[in-house]
Amino acid sequence: MTSPRTTPIATMTRLALAGALLALPTVLLAGPPAIAADVACTETDLVNAITTANVSGGTISLTPYCVYNLTGAHGGADNGLPVITQHVVVIGQNATILRNASSTFRIFEVDSGGTLDLTGVSIENGSTETATTLDGGGILVLSGGKLTTHTSTIQGNLAAAGPTGDSGDGGGVSVAAGGIADLQTTRINDNSAQSDGGGIDSDGTVTLHDMTVDHNRALNHGGGINAESGTLDVFTTSIANNVGAHGAGGLNLRGGTDTITGSFVINNSATAGDDASGGGVYSDGNSLTIDSTTISGNAATGTTPSGPIGGGLVIGSNAVITNSRITNNRLVGRNAQGAAISQIGGILTLDTVTVTGNLASGQNSKGGGIYTQGGALNTSGTTVSGNKVTGSGAKGAGVYDTNSTLSLTNTTITGNTAPTGPGGLYTETDFTTFSGSTITANTPTNCLYSPGLPLTHGCPD
Repeated sequence: MTSPRTTPIATMTRLALAGALLALPTVLLAGPPAIAADVACTETDLVNAITTANVSGGTISLTPYCVYNLTGAHGGADNGLPVITQHVVVIGQNATILRNASSTFRIFEVDSGGTLDLTGVSIENGSTETATTLDGGGILVLSGGKLTTHTSTIQGNLAAAGPTGDSGDGGGVSVAAGGIADLQTTRINDNSAQSDGGGIDSDGTVTLHDMTVDHNRALNHGGGINAESGTLDVFTTSIANNVGAHGAGGLNLRGGTDTITGSFVINNSATAGDDASGGGVYSDGNSLTIDSTTISGNAATGTTPSGPIGGGLVIGSNAVITNSRITNNRLVGRNAQGAAISQIGGILTLDTVTVTGNLASGQNSKGGGIYTQGGALNTSGTTVSGNKVTGSGAKGAGVYDTNSTLSLTNTTITGNTAPTGPGGLYTETDFTTFSGSTITANTPTNCLYSPGLPLTHGCPD
C-alpha cells in the first residue's frame, strides 16, 4: 500500500501544534513533598531545613550516618529543634540527632496541627530538667499533634524532675490528651522518667506495631509504658527488661481502652520495697484485651505487711485474655498475692490461657497461679499447672480466691505445689459454674481445707 504524501502545509501544521503544546503552562499533580537534597551534617543546616519545612510542610533528607550535635535550643528554651507546626517528614538515612550541651532540652515538640514523620533516625539524650513542661524527654506530642516513626530509635532521653518538685512523664515519648502517635518498627530503649512512663507516656491515642520497648525505667509506675487515658493498641511488640520502681514494670494502664495482641511482655520488674505491684502489667480503671501474647519472666518484690501483688499482671477492672501464656513470673514478699495474676476487681475472663511455672514466695503467700478477690473470674479452656507458693502458711498454689465469683469451664488445675493445703484451689465461696473441669495431682491436697468448697466439686480429696 502506498503511503500518503506529506504536504508542506501538513508539516507546518504539526510543527505549530507542537509549539503550542510546549507553550502551555506545566500542571503539577499534588503528592507528598519531594525529598530534598541531603541536609549538610551541621546543626545550623538541620535547624534551617526544619524551619523551611515548617512553612507549608516538606520532606528533608539527612546526611547518611551523620551525628547532628545540638549544642543549644532552637525551639524556644525547651526544644533542641524548631517546634513542628506543619507536616514535616525527616528521612534519617541512619543519622542521629543528639543533645550535646550542658543546657537541657528535649529534641522535638509537635504542636497542634503539626505532624512529624521520622524514618531511619535516632533521637538521643534529650532532657527536660529545665523545661516549662517536664514531660517528653525525647519527643513531646501536644494535643492536635501527630508523631509517626518507622525504623527509628529513641534512646537515652530523660523526663526529669523540675526545680519545684514536679517530675516528668515519658522519658522517650510523651503524648498529651488529643495527641496521636503511630510508632512502627522502632526501638525505644534506655530512657528514664522521674515520674511515670520510662519509655512512653500517653493520655492520647498511641499505636505500636512491630516495636521494641526495652530497658526503660520509671521512678514511679510504668517502666516501659504508662497510659492513663485515651487508647493504646499494641501489636507484635516486645516490651522487655523495663523497671517501674513502684509498680508496673512493663505497662501501667490506668484508663481508656487498651489492647495487646501477638506481643511479648517479658522480664520486666517492679522493685520498690513498699507498694511493688504488677511486674509485667498493671491494669485498673480501663478496659483491657490481651490476645496471643506471652507474659513471662516478670517480677515484683515488696516488704510491706499487705504484700506485693501481681508478678505477671494486676487486674483491677474488666479484662479479657485469650490464646495466651502467662509463665515463670515471680512475686517475692510476705503476703505475696498472685505470682501470675492478681485480680483485685472487675470481671476477668481467661479463654484458652496457660498459667504455668509461676512462683509466689514469702510467709503466707497466696496464688502461685491466680489470686482473686472481690471480682469475677471466668475461665474456659484454661490450664493452671506447675505453679508454686513457698513460705510458712502459704497455700492455694494454683488458684486462691477470696470472695470472688468463680466460673470454671473446661479448665484444668494440676501439678501445683504449696507447703500448706490446699495446693490446687483455695476458695472461700462455692463455684457459680464448674463444668468439664478437673482439679487433680496438686500437693499437698487439691481442694481439701478450702472453707467454701464442697467436696462434690471435682476434687478427689
